[in-house]
Amino acid sequence: QGSYTEKTARILAWVQVIRSISPLIWAKVIFVVIVPLVGQLFINQAFSSASVNSNSQPPQTIVVQPSINWQKVDEVVAQALTTAHEQAEQFASEKLDLWIDDLINRVDDNFIEWYFGYFNQKQIEFKSVFVQLSSGVANLVNPELPSPSEKVAEVITQDFQEEFAKRVLRPQIAQLQLERLTQQTVKQYLQELSGNLNQIPLSYQIPQADWNRYLSDIALSIFDTEGEVSTLSLKVLVGGSAYLAVKPLVAPLVLKVGSKVAANFAGKAGAKIALKTGASLTGKMAAGLLDCTVGVGILLWDIWD
Repeated sequence: QGSYTEKTARILAWVQVIRSISPLIWAKVIFVVIVPLVGQLFINQAFSSASVNSNSQPPQTIVVQPSINWQKVDEVVAQALTTAHEQAEQFASEKLDLWIDDLINRVDDNFIEWYFGYFNQKQIEFKSVFVQLSSGVANLVNPELPSPSEKVAEVITQDFQEEFAKRVLRPQIAQLQLERLTQQTVKQYLQELSGNLNQIPLSYQIPQADWNRYLSDIALSIFDTEGEVSTLSLKVLVGGSAYLAVKPLVAPLVLKVGSKVAANFAGKAGAKIALKTGASLTGKMAAGLLDCTVGVGILLWDIWD
C-alpha cells in the first residue's frame, strides 16, 4: 500500500513501461487492423475498376461464315461461260461480215470486170479451142489422159481460180486477217469470261483460296482439227496471262480454216475438178488459204457459168 510517494513512483514506472511498449502496440494494431482494412479497400477498388473497364469495352461479335451454295455457283459459272461464248461469237460474226463485204466489193469492182471483159472472154474462147484440139490429140495417143472436155474445164477453172485468188481473196492477206480476227475473238472471249467470273466470289462471299481451288478443278477441252484434245483449267483462263496459254492451242487452227471451207463445197458440181486444179496453184501462190480459194472459186464458177 505504501506512501503517496511510492504510489506516484509506481505510476510513473508504469507510464514509462507503457510509453516504451506503445510503438510495439501501435505497430501490432497497424499490422493487424489497419493494413487489412487498407488491403480490403484496394481489393474493392481493383474489382470495381475491372468492372468499369469490362463494361466500357464494346461487345465482341462472333462472325459465322455463311454456307456456300456450290450448286448455285456451278450454274452461275456455266452461265458465265455461255455468255462469254455468245459475246465472242457475235464479235467474230460482225468482223467476218465486214471481211465478206470487203470481198464482195473487190468482186464487183475488180473481178467481174476482168472476167466479163471483152478480151478475157475472147482469150477463154481461143484457149478452149486450142486445149480441145491439143488434148484430143493427146487423148488419142494415151487414152488414160483426161478427155478434151475435162481438160478444157480444168484449164478454164484453174485460170478462174488464179485470178479470183489474186484479185479477191488475196490468200496471204486473208490469212493475216483471219489470224488477227482469231486473236481478237479469243481475247474478247477471255476478257468477257474473266470479268463475269471475277464477280462470282464477291457476290457469293467465297474466300479467295476456295475460289482458286474451285477454278483449278474445272477444265475446258479444246479440240484441234486432227481431233487431239488439250485441256486448260478455268483458273488459267481467267488469269492475266490467259491468252499466252491459249495462243499455242488456237494458232494451228487458223491455218486449217480454209480446208473446212473447201469441204463445204465438196458436193458442188465440178468440185473434183476444182480440187484437182487447186493443187496446181500451190507452186504459184504459197498461202494457207489456197484450198479456200478452190472452194469459193468453184462456187462462183457455178453461179456465173
